[in-house]
Order: sequence, then structure tokens, then C-alpha cells
Amino acid sequence: MEREIRCGQAKAAKTCLGRPPKQADKKRIMKETRTEPTSTTDKPETAAANCQEAAWIYANLLNEFPTHANEATWQIKKESCWEADLLPSFQIGVKALENGQWRKAYSAFAQVLMVDPYFRKDDRSAAVLSEMARKEAVLQADQQLRQGQIQEALDAYREVGHLARIENVDEFLRLRQREEEIAQQLEAEGKWQEAAAKYSYLCTLYYDENGRTQWQTAAKRCLKKHKLNPKPQGFSL
Repeated sequence: MEREIRCGQAKAAKTCLGRPPKQADKKRIMKETRTEPTSTTDKPETAAANCQEAAWIYANLLNEFPTHANEATWQIKKESCWEADLLPSFQIGVKALENGQWRKAYSAFAQVLMVDPYFRKDDRSAAVLSEMARKEAVLQADQQLRQGQIQEALDAYREVGHLARIENVDEFLRLRQREEEIAQQLEAEGKWQEAAAKYSYLCTLYYDENGRTQWQTAAKRCLKKHKLNPKPQGFSL
């Protein structure tokens, strides 16, 4: 069946959205929307735009003529057009979910939910699938964090909007920087034993091997200097 929004229909939709339509505009809209929207030969992006335009037209008709004889038909067509508009993003999300591409899936479902929070297809809810993708994305980011990939983890948390994780990581990074500065200051002051203890503590704040090795080396260095100079700290001749 022909499913194409014609130029006149697009202008009619803009008339409805831009200002209260005149009686002549209303009659023209009703006449033009008797033609079914979009052609199967359209490019996907064109078809999607046409479906969205059609949905707007039907929505405005329902708003302007709530008791019209075609009300039930317009309602069905409006829902059908919204489904056709949102289905490509939904399918991208489903495919990404099947392939373990959690962030891509979440992003695709988010586009659907912004328009229709209750969108469903084949008994699958976009909201439920979105939450599933989000949980998996967070678990993946947690794993990246444990591997020392802090920036990658932060990017993932931001993408799925996990503010609590972002705040925790930011606070963790501030703590780690403060402890590093204290340890280095203690070493600069010749307080070897205290510096060694701080460096050992810093080892526990790094998940990756390189980070731990760096501070383990610093701790050993300070302990060695402490053994070479065992007098109490603060003691002077």
C-alpha cells in the first residue's frame, strides 16, 4: 500500500504546529490525511521523517476534532506512525543488546523512550531492555575501573547517567591525589618511615599493576633510607 506523506501534508502539519489552523486549513488537512503515509521506496531516514510528520498530523487532528467520525482511525494511524518512526532505533538497541554492546544499546533505547516511554514491540518493552543494557554497561564499567581504566569507566558512567558512580570515582581520585602529595612531602622532609607507610597505603588505591608497582618501589626506597638512618625522626645532633 502507498505510504507517503506528500508535500502538502508536511505544510499542513507545520500549519497545525505553528498556529491555530483556520477552518480551511482543517478541511485541507483532513482531506490530505486520507492518503496513507510513506512509500517503501523511500530511504530509511526519509521514511522515518515522513512517519514522524504523519504522526504529528494525526495528533493534531485528534486534538482539533476529538469527536470526528474518523477519530478511531486517526488514533490507530498515529500509533502506527510513531511505531514506524521509533522501530529502527528499537531494533538497533535489540541487536546491540544481543551483541553485548551495552552502551550502544542503552543509547538506542534512550532515543525511543524520549518519544514514547511505553514503547513495546513483540512483547518486549523498550524501558525494560534499556534498564537491562544500563545494568550491564555499569558492570562493564566497574570491571574497567578495577583494571585501572578509570577514564573509560567514567565515560561509561556518564553515558548511562550513573551519577552515584561518577561522584564515587571523583572522590576516590581526589583522595588518591591528596595521599600522593602527602607521601611525597613526607619523603622530601626525610620522614622515611611515615613516607613508606603512605606509599604502602597508596598501593591499595591502585587497581592496575603499574600503579601498584610505582608506589611499592617508593615504599621500599623509603624503608631502605630509614634503615640507613634509623635515628628517631625530628632528632638532631
